[in-house]
Amino acid sequence: MDNCYTIKLPDNLSMESVDELYRVAIMSQGVYGVIFDFTNVSFVTPHNLILIVTASRYLSDRYNRAVVWKQIRPKILGYMDRMNINELDFISIERPSIFKRHSYEKSDALVELSVIKDMQQIGSAIRQTRDVLTRWFPDSGNSCKLHLSTLIKETVENSIEHSSAEPSNGFCYYVLQKYGHADGTTEVQIAVGDTGVGMLASQRRVHPSTKNDAEALLEAVWNGRSGREGGGGMGYINIKESLAPLHGKVYIRSGRAHLEHIAGDSYARIFRHSYSCPGTQIVFQCRA
Repeated sequence: MDNCYTIKLPDNLSMESVDELYRVAIMSQGVYGVIFDFTNVSFVTPHNLILIVTASRYLSDRYNRAVVWKQIRPKILGYMDRMNINELDFISIERPSIFKRHSYEKSDALVELSVIKDMQQIGSAIRQTRDVLTRWFPDSGNSCKLHLSTLIKETVENSIEHSSAEPSNGFCYYVLQKYGHADGTTEVQIAVGDTGVGMLASQRRVHPSTKNDAEALLEAVWNGRSGREGGGGMGYINIKESLAPLHGKVYIRSGRAHLEHIAGDSYARIFRHSYSCPGTQIVFQCRA
């Protein structure tokens, strides 16, 4: 495609390596579109997927054309179909002529990528997730399901509340998946992402002295600071507390910073970046 910038995705896109996807937005003179080349990608998790989808949404809006995904391995194409990527009009997937697209029934190992815009859709996502969690952990009692549901509810509500220039008018993408490990444990990944104003802009509505993205992330997670008028902001405190019994880890990227916190640690690690990542992307990794 003429005048399109091609980015070869790394095999395991992360909160750090996603910078390369936004570098094109800075050096965009003469560029009229973007192609994501999946040649090196051998496996995709919710963590990777939420970063690729939100970057595609942002770049599609910027150039007013769909981002092309190409050179995708057959098993990953099947995963994309399973995750409903074909329903996103800002992504165009190139397929080999011999590849047959399949329709899938609802999976018992994942919750497909969903767009959530309002309280009704939040309720629907929570109910679907609870049903899936009940199938995954039938003997775990209510504790595991309750904590996972709390993570999802608080994260999605925060995205809708704070991701738009007009409070409570945002949207986010949400996906959840379970993996079994050789040691008999089960890992659950929950990923939520938006392309909204980001944590810094949200907090500056109420706390205009907030210096940068790193401060906004730390204040939200550690002290419950919010961009909500009249207070509130306990959502991220609840998220942090819910991680503890799940042996969990949280990654949060917004703007030019990302935060990593492991349940039980008395601190969070902050990483600063050269390029701004629009909105907020949050990934939980929990062992049950």
